Amino acid sequence: MSADQISEKAKEASRQNRMKSYKLKSYTKSFLNIFNTKKNTYEAEAATLVHSDLYWKKPDHRREIETAYRHIHKPKFVEYDNFDFGTIHDFSRSDIPVNNTSVVGPLSKGSDDFYRFHLVDSITINGIPSYRVQVIPKKKHQPLMEGVLVISAETYRLITADITFNNAVKLFPQPRSFTLHQTFALHNGTYWMPDETVWRMNFELSFLGHDVKA
Repeated sequence: MSADQISEKAKEASRQNRMKSYKLKSYTKSFLNIFNTKKNTYEAEAATLVHSDLYWKKPDHRREIETAYRHIHKPKFVEYDNFDFGTIHDFSRSDIPVNNTSVVGPLSKGSDDFYRFHLVDSITINGIPSYRVQVIPKKKHQPLMEGVLVISAETYRLITADITFNNAVKLFPQPRSFTLHQTFALHNGTYWMPDETVWRMNFELSFLGHDVKA
């Protein structure tokens, strides 16, 4: 089976049983690591741990209530901006919100106009035979994703996404790299829900005459 055939089946599967709303408990960990030039390695400088109840309703009504919060830092780092992008629960949308940008999902209807698909290989994850499909953006100035989707060979549902974003997705400050690792798990035998979400960003900044990598 070709990558294009797999992606079409994945698009169809993603459009089935779409959720209108959900509630879940979230545990978020944010870390700030600063590059130590003397030791030539990154060191943890601060961390924020948050337990919360998360509510979402179609199309993009999101409410988060913190139930527990803890911030840990070294003396020189009192606070820092915490980029909270939440989860991407539906890669079949054509308008996925990322920060203040709308990104075309690789499994959305008509995504062939924006992406090329390449079959990497076949693997088994947690006992599920799956395909690894690489998504490659066709356009530079349209906000798009790039990376690898793991799609079930049995149900054609998305199991894992390891992606980055092209330069059309703007942040301030703009990170040197910006990646997402998103996994999905089957709930109640019907809905595939976000299970684990890991955002990673690397910055190189100049601050008070010093170059800082984080």
